[in-house]
Amino acid sequence: MTGIRSKRRFPSVLVGMLLICISGLLASFYGEATSLYAEQWLTSALEARFERPALDNWAAIRGLVVLGGQPARLKEALRLMRDHPHLRLVMSGPNDGEMALLGNIDDTVRARTEIEQTSLSIWRNTCGNAMFSAQLIAPGPGDRWLLVTSALHMPRAIGAFRKVGFPVEPWPVYDANAAPWSAVLHEWMGLAAYRLLGCSEAFLPAR
Repeated sequence: MTGIRSKRRFPSVLVGMLLICISGLLASFYGEATSLYAEQWLTSALEARFERPALDNWAAIRGLVVLGGQPARLKEALRLMRDHPHLRLVMSGPNDGEMALLGNIDDTVRARTEIEQTSLSIWRNTCGNAMFSAQLIAPGPGDRWLLVTSALHMPRAIGAFRKVGFPVEPWPVYDANAAPWSAVLHEWMGLAAYRLLGCSEAFLPAR
């Protein structure tokens, strides 16, 4: 069975990598305008993949898992914590800037906040965030948690959390500035790598 699953990974990964290569070739042959179009297409394909759910019953949400790396993610989570005083917050793999933000939160929010740091010392990636957040939270059947991360990063993050059996719901954070090409390429390459390594059950996860 392992061999069968492994073979199934390759077609979707190869298709994704082919799309990236074609975009790069078009940019090379047809100039800056085509390069910009390809970049925008590859960016929007990720950022529009998951939308925030329309929640009319926030009491059903247990808490938030925030992935470290961009302080805007934590700021959005803290806003939700203030608006919904029952929510728990798990900050996974915080960087120095995010630790500074956490140091300034009020006591009512701090009492509902946990920091997952194991992923910083063992697996400094989204696979580690998913694995160790799931271990820390140990969600029960029917528990609903929102995953707070950048919209660009959400497909790869959702894939990693699904792989460890933690059915989080997406709460993407939309950056004010356009993502640099290096970040977009990093996400596409990361999707391919996660699929090949078995960190995700799909090359490009969907709802």
